[in-house]
Amino acid sequence: VKPDVVLHLAAISSPAVCERDPARARAVNECPPLLAAVPAHACFVFLSTDQVYDGLAAPYTETSAAAPVNVYGQSKLSFERALTAALPSRSVCLRSSLILGPPTPGRCRKGSFLQFCAERLSAGAATDFFSDEVRSVVWVGDIVSILASLARDGVSPQSAGVYNMGGPERVTRVEVAEAVAAQGGYDAPQLIRPVARSSLPPAARAVASPPDISMDSTKLRSLTGHPATRLAEMVAGAAAAAGASPF
Repeated sequence: VKPDVVLHLAAISSPAVCERDPARARAVNECPPLLAAVPAHACFVFLSTDQVYDGLAAPYTETSAAAPVNVYGQSKLSFERALTAALPSRSVCLRSSLILGPPTPGRCRKGSFLQFCAERLSAGAATDFFSDEVRSVVWVGDIVSILASLARDGVSPQSAGVYNMGGPERVTRVEVAEAVAAQGGYDAPQLIRPVARSSLPPAARAVASPPDISMDSTKLRSLTGHPATRLAEMVAGAAAAAGASPF
């Protein structure tokens, strides 16, 4: 197999799982043998994470310092650096925010945070949502379009580098849940309980989590020309894809 483009999307992406088994997380997320297998002519697109930032100086641009606070972010940043060193003119690192999307097809059972919100709200279950963690949530359809654009056009020395990949809004998990409630007609004040993660006891915060890792993704939008989907459009799109069932 001699691909022209390598899209590297695989990872152990749960910060909690990475924290419980750092060695396995690094073996999978850093994966040193992978770079040695890339053909000399191929370009490489890597799906990284906003969790390379520490959450203390948002909004982040690509020139902001990367200082991950957990094993997941550390492992992704390590591969970013290895990739940039190995393929400086043929690689792109996409620092993705929290990805939202419609229900997953086929046998894939992992849903996005939208499905979690919809399931809790439709069940009438009052649920705690963090009010002090801010992200630039991004629509999965936008990511597919960005990857397709990079796969089609390739990576040149001019386009190579690191890019933030988030949506146009800074939102908390409370605000995402409220958007789902508005779309589904659920009683948000009764079902959505805002909670500050910083107020939880240390035992309930086993994994360090950056508080505000919202990003400026202007650089990527300028490269691809792809507009960014807003939260209300994401929620409406997920609901339309789900049909009659909770999305």
